[in-house]
Amino acid sequence: MEFTFRKWRNLKQKTTLSIIFPLVCFFALSVIVLGSRYKDMLSMTKSHKSFLMQVAKNDALTAIAAEKAAMRQYYLGLITVSKFEEVKIETQKALEGFSSSALRVIGEENILDKRVSVPLSNLRSDVLSGQKRWPEVKDRMEKLSVTIEELSNKYNSQNLLPAQYNWIQNFEALLRSYTSSETLRNDMSYIVLRDMPLNSEQFSNLVRSLERADFFREKLSSKFNVNTNSFNFFLGQQVGLWKKLLGHHNVIRNSVEQGRYGVDINKMTASFDKYQLSIKGGIQAYRRFIKKQSRAMLEKSRRMLLWNGAILAIFFLLSARLSVTFSRRALYYLATEMTGHDIKIISKSGGRRAWSKKVILLSDYQNNSQKESSDQKNIA
Repeated sequence: MEFTFRKWRNLKQKTTLSIIFPLVCFFALSVIVLGSRYKDMLSMTKSHKSFLMQVAKNDALTAIAAEKAAMRQYYLGLITVSKFEEVKIETQKALEGFSSSALRVIGEENILDKRVSVPLSNLRSDVLSGQKRWPEVKDRMEKLSVTIEELSNKYNSQNLLPAQYNWIQNFEALLRSYTSSETLRNDMSYIVLRDMPLNSEQFSNLVRSLERADFFREKLSSKFNVNTNSFNFFLGQQVGLWKKLLGHHNVIRNSVEQGRYGVDINKMTASFDKYQLSIKGGIQAYRRFIKKQSRAMLEKSRRMLLWNGAILAIFFLLSARLSVTFSRRALYYLATEMTGHDIKIISKSGGRRAWSKKVILLSDYQNNSQKESSDQKNIA
């Protein structure tokens, strides 16, 4: 009997090891898979934050460029102080958006105030008071743009995904289409207001401004693939509005050596206002589109992590349960074959196993033992 019990114990240990080893391997594999998914999700989260920072940075750069153009228009007398204040408000919103996306998270928002907001505020005062000339204002505004680029590169080291990189490139092209049209308007307005024959430098600036604006306009129709009604409407508007701008430009070019250009500055300004208002609508539509797409990619990564975790957990529990069940069945038949006796298994808890009628509950076994002992006494 001792020998049989020892064999039973060794067999049980080997069977237990045969259960534990594959379950441990499967658990380790599950940890590796979930770890990889979790790492991908963290990388996607960082890419999404970096993407939002890039969008905010480009908005800030565009706002600085737009205010620079507004400063020149103020020097030319094309806008009033109230219009200049409206541009100022838009710039402040863009800078606050960049600060909240890039700097406030790491507690460095004071850097933007110190290096950009305060110098810009002082420069506005100098422009409104007429204390600085346009070339100096232009140089200082360009330095502020460089500062924003430096801050973005310093606090944004995360690489973007290929899709996000393409969206940023298209978004930059869209924004530069707006800023290049502002430059073209200022160059044409300066020529019309000056009302004198152009020198070589002024003529070269006019040609470069037109070519730059036309380049980014053509880039919009060739690179963008956004199936939204608002953005498609914006692209459809560009053709007709651009023809009106070309009409004003051709009038200037045809009389470039004569002076007295014959262009109504109010009509030209109205044409540019409509053209730029259309671009603003396209910018808003595309910004919503790319943010929504990037957010969808992040949500997809999170759902994949949750689903993989749930599936692996269910599969692990099911495998463990089936392994225990089949190992007990195998243990019962092997023990029966080794001993040559019909072995019964006594269980402390649970119901009878479906695979064998030889499993007896401990309570039933105790009751039967007491009944047998009482019967034996009666017989005696």
